[in-house]
Amino acid sequence: MPLQLELWLPDDWVDVTEQIARGPTTLMWNDERATGALQVVVSEHRQGPSPQPTPAELMAFAEKFGTDYRFGKLLTKVSGECKLGTFGTAIFRRPPPVQADVPPFGQVWFLTNGSDIIFCHFLATAEPHERETLGANEIALMLNLSALT
Repeated sequence: MPLQLELWLPDDWVDVTEQIARGPTTLMWNDERATGALQVVVSEHRQGPSPQPTPAELMAFAEKFGTDYRFGKLLTKVSGECKLGTFGTAIFRRPPPVQADVPPFGQVWFLTNGSDIIFCHFLATAEPHERETLGANEIALMLNLSALT
């Protein structure tokens, strides 16, 4: 059965997906201090055995993605429960000086209900405000999937 993304946004965040041609779901902090965007992609399990990734595997996926795409030095990785089920996340930071076209901060999440996976990442073009990173994390952990009606 096809699934749809359930998205909750704090009052100070906006969905800017329609402004990006053929892009993933893209969300931004609606504040003049905003530095980045949170992008969300859904991978729906359709056949075969469910993958059932463990919390450690979800953290490893997040770390590998950030490392493969050179998000910077790994600061921390965490796993736990979220609205969808389980998540793993990794946070990266580049020490100054940072090249103009290289984000100094990134965070990656992999969330699962045991079968389906939501992947999202937040990249900041400048040092992000704590409120922005906390908002991105809150949104990521509230993501869910439901049957398409």
